[in-house]
Amino acid sequence: MHHALVEAEKDRVLQQMRLQQAENERQHELKLEAVRQTGSARRLKTLLIAVSTALLLLVSSTTAGWLGIVKPDQDRKLAQLTEHAASRDQENQQLKRKLDQQSTQLDKLLDQVRTGTIERSVLAARLDEALKELERRGAKPGASGPVPVKPPATQLADCPPGSLDPLCGLGSHR
Repeated sequence: MHHALVEAEKDRVLQQMRLQQAENERQHELKLEAVRQTGSARRLKTLLIAVSTALLLLVSSTTAGWLGIVKPDQDRKLAQLTEHAASRDQENQQLKRKLDQQSTQLDKLLDQVRTGTIERSVLAARLDEALKELERRGAKPGASGPVPVKPPATQLADCPPGSLDPLCGLGSHR
């Protein structure tokens, strides 16, 4: 019996050892899983930090590039366009003043033409009256006035050959 009791006690101790070993293995597996979870969390945290840092660098370099390159170029172009628009405004104002001056000058010239047309018609009416008066007095239509009569050539004294007198030989050479 003693042997049976020792055997039973041995079986119970072995059973208890197996249970303890299984419990130890289970505890070990739980610790490994916790370590794995912690490692994954650390890797996830590290990955998140890396992505955030890369994103921050991308945004800051893009902003710096825009502020350093694009914005000054845009500001320069804006200043040029503003200056160009201002010069165009001045040019437009000058052209408007010139147009106003020329319009005034044209109006004056048109008034002068109208006045000249009126004066021309008045002069034409006076001319018609004068022509009628001439016809009434017996003048021929189309005649321009008295016809000049050519005086007869007179003989002047003969001058010696080679004379420089301007009056010499007027009557004989004509």
